[in-house]
Amino acid sequence: MSAKPMTLTRQIDAPIGLIWKAWTDEDSLKQWFGPAGFPITKSAMDFKVGGYYHYGMSVPTGQTMWGRWDFTEIVPEEKLVMLTAFSAEDRTQNTRHPMVPTWPLHTKSTTTFEEKDGGTLLNITWVPFEANAMEVATFDQSHAAMKAGWEGTFKQLEVFAAKNK
Repeated sequence: MSAKPMTLTRQIDAPIGLIWKAWTDEDSLKQWFGPAGFPITKSAMDFKVGGYYHYGMSVPTGQTMWGRWDFTEIVPEEKLVMLTAFSAEDRTQNTRHPMVPTWPLHTKSTTTFEEKDGGTLLNITWVPFEANAMEVATFDQSHAAMKAGWEGTFKQLEVFAAKNK
């Protein structure tokens, strides 16, 4: 079973260098990444191919949800490819989605950055990575929810960009 890629496109009114930094600098990520109301409270980054970004996101119930990006390709100010997963607090293992047990253990995310009309055009594409048929089906059925969550995340990125131009 082949997954339907989930794709998002967003034009951000900020230079590509600033938007690249927003995605690749630990302190910058903590200021905007995640759905609105889910701040990053802990993080660590080793930004290189083979490196990672590990973060703890505070959820409204007071718990912390852990996530991890493993960087597989980095082309400065052009492309960022990573495997994404939920994670244990100590980063030693990836875990299942805390609310959706049939979510793929890993997804592959490709983000491209393009200068356009004085700003930055972002294109993000996700696909399940090494997923079984049930995980692919869950991913395919979740596109609308993913897009809704990312709408708030993009708004936070736009606020970050406006403050840092």
